[in-house]
Amino acid sequence: MKRTMEFRWLLAGLLVPLLGGCASIHQSADLGDLDQVERLLAKGIAVDARDDFGRTPLMWAVEDLAAVRCLVERGADVAARDAGGETALMKAAFVGSLDVVRYLVRQGADVEGRSATGRTPLMRAAGNLDVVKFLVAQGADVNARDAQGDTALRWAATFGNLDVVRYLVRQGADANVRDNQGQTPLKWARAFGHRDVADFLARKRAMEKVGNDESKSPRRNVVAGKTPARWLLAADAR
Repeated sequence: MKRTMEFRWLLAGLLVPLLGGCASIHQSADLGDLDQVERLLAKGIAVDARDDFGRTPLMWAVEDLAAVRCLVERGADVAARDAGGETALMKAAFVGSLDVVRYLVRQGADVEGRSATGRTPLMRAAGNLDVVKFLVAQGADVNARDAQGDTALRWAATFGNLDVVRYLVRQGADANVRDNQGQTPLKWARAFGHRDVADFLARKRAMEKVGNDESKSPRRNVVAGKTPARWLLAADAR
């Protein structure tokens, strides 16, 4: 993500002189060029002007708190959505801009807002522990599901972020939830080669199985040569 953002900044920087110094308000917000933002607003450019994908300057500015403040103070809508239904908060959560996430929430951004595919800011933040902790503290639902049945835990498992996975589980995230394809966070972690995450989720699942399934005797499993943990690992590998 950082490389993508750096390339975008470089491209925008090259375009400015080609456009005679008149970069769009979106490019200026992205670059954190507040003087240019102010000049364009003074010329009558709308603070919530849309690009071809429905994104506002605020959405482009989410890695720069000063630019975000500037736009919000001049009337930028923190609840605006792009063509995919995403808000500036979702984009800030995705890139891990904790200060911007905090600021947008203080300005009224909805921590439980949904994109067109049903994703929440918490799902978008699944690669960043600090942002995840903040959103959960603000009431974000750790078990919310998007249109594909995915949860924040599924995304954290896919990203291989063990700290986020552990935290979400401690906050009550369902480690055994299945998406619309019947896949669990454990299977997603394995699919992407995140062995530490997979091991943690397998242990968690085994412990829950032992604690909840009173109809099966752990002693009989041991006698048969399979502890509950081994049985679950073998079953999930099929």
